[in-house]
Amino acid sequence: LSIEVNSAQAYRLMQKIAFKDYYAFSEFIDNSVQSYLDNKDEINKLGQKNLKVELSINKQNNTLSIKDNAGGIAENKFLDALKLGVPKDSQTSLHEFGVGMKIAALWLGDSFTIETSALGENWKTTVRFDITEIQEKDLSKLSDDQIKREKADVDDHYTILSINLKRTIHHNRYKGIVFHITDVYRGFIENKDLTLTFQGEECKSEDSEILNT
Repeated sequence: LSIEVNSAQAYRLMQKIAFKDYYAFSEFIDNSVQSYLDNKDEINKLGQKNLKVELSINKQNNTLSIKDNAGGIAENKFLDALKLGVPKDSQTSLHEFGVGMKIAALWLGDSFTIETSALGENWKTTVRFDITEIQEKDLSKLSDDQIKREKADVDDHYTILSINLKRTIHHNRYKGIVFHITDVYRGFIENKDLTLTFQGEECKSEDSEILNT
């Protein structure tokens, strides 16, 4: 597996964009929802009737984790997954916040890890991305020690994104984040297509209604 990257300078430039924490969270959820929709028929055949996305901040090690049981990231999707400026596959895809998972992750921190197993592939892939390492080694693609592949069941399907936070997400922001992401995905939540949790608590559509009164 060969994963091309841009220069560290290009990524650092993207970190300076004007952005909001809840936009970043929405980008991650968009990726999960789109992956679920793209693979919904096959996932449903396995007995799974909806998507679950779990977002959690660990204050001890200052990390943000986003875990889903969507379709996973297939090998051919990984080839351009971390490159800037690659057009999206579909004009009908979500990604309404525009910057994509990689920029949202980099807006929050300099490094992150993606662990994923794609539906129909009998392996899982773990990718470690670090701007500092790209800069120090002048990498144009990730090195072998940044990509790990292990055997997995062909029916496994999930993605776990773990970001080492550089921007602090204060506890007093949690309520606002829950309000915004619940409001954006209200339709999916109310239709029971999506179970969304933040810090172990399920986001319910009435959460945004209450905060809006």
